[in-house]
Amino acid sequence: MRLVSQLRRAGHHGQAKALLREATENGNARARSALACALVYDGRIDEAEALLPVSACDGYDMDLFDLTRDLFNTGRHVEAEAWLRRLIRDGDIWARYLMVRRLDEHGRRSEGEEWLRSIAESGRIEAISELADRLDTEGKADEAELWHRRSASSQHERRHLSAYWLSKRLDSQGRHGEAMDYRQQAFDTVNGDPLALIGFQHWLTERFGAYEVDRVLQSLADLGNWTAALFLAEQLAEHGRYDEAERALRPAAEAGGCLAMGALGKLLRDHSDRHGEAEAWLRRAIEAGGAKTSGVVALAQLQTNEGRRDEASRLQRFGLEPGGTTSDPWSLTRPMDHLSHNTTQP
Repeated sequence: MRLVSQLRRAGHHGQAKALLREATENGNARARSALACALVYDGRIDEAEALLPVSACDGYDMDLFDLTRDLFNTGRHVEAEAWLRRLIRDGDIWARYLMVRRLDEHGRRSEGEEWLRSIAESGRIEAISELADRLDTEGKADEAELWHRRSASSQHERRHLSAYWLSKRLDSQGRHGEAMDYRQQAFDTVNGDPLALIGFQHWLTERFGAYEVDRVLQSLADLGNWTAALFLAEQLAEHGRYDEAERALRPAAEAGGCLAMGALGKLLRDHSDRHGEAEAWLRRAIEAGGAKTSGVVALAQLQTNEGRRDEASRLQRFGLEPGGTTSDPWSLTRPMDHLSHNTTQP
């Protein structure tokens, strides 16, 4: 296929098609798909028609993707839609999705919405979630609620977003008991799953703004989600709200969260004059073992800032001694040469 691409770029389309035909005859489905699309460009529809539906069923739809895009972009909408409809009739679900994308890209959103609705009505979970979001952004809240309920009750990875959307809507309608159930469902999904929490945070920012993010992260932190406490403190610190960031971190740090102890130490180091307390938290983080590399670098930076360069150098080279001092190497069998000697702030 690489040789075919090189021949096409060089303008040798005949040779490229000859190679594709040979590969197709030898059973290469990828080549068959590429050959079918090339024939469409040449207007040899009958030949292409015999190849493309078969090749799409083999899972090689990138050529179809490029083909319909180019046909749409050059104003050949009827041809593009004809190919997609043919594949849809053959049961290709991804051709339906492609139809939605192509219609949306060319300003035909109402038609795209109807195609998306047909996919959702067939029970595809990802389409249910997407349709719910789409209806919400278009101001069709009543219908969006119906689809968000279906999404929230599914096993889709975005079900917690639908659950939280429902909690907001139901709260605004005075249906607080039901709203609380959906809010708890959303929180239960992201608890213990940092990646889900990151996605939740981004979605909240886009939909409801920074205030809502702060409110949700605080609620999760109050329930003992220390990852949420870290995210909240980071967001507060970015906006210069250092006292609030400290309050967000302190419960997690005092409960023994290694990352929270390290983050609190760095916050106090950089945004207060309580450097003794900062050093204590950084030492605790290192001793707890959960922030060894970043904690060592952060503590070494604090020591360097205070003119304690020799101590910072020993710390980076040998780590902490038992008891939390760094006066002398305590175990030459556990050197920390793998740590950077660069004392730039993390």
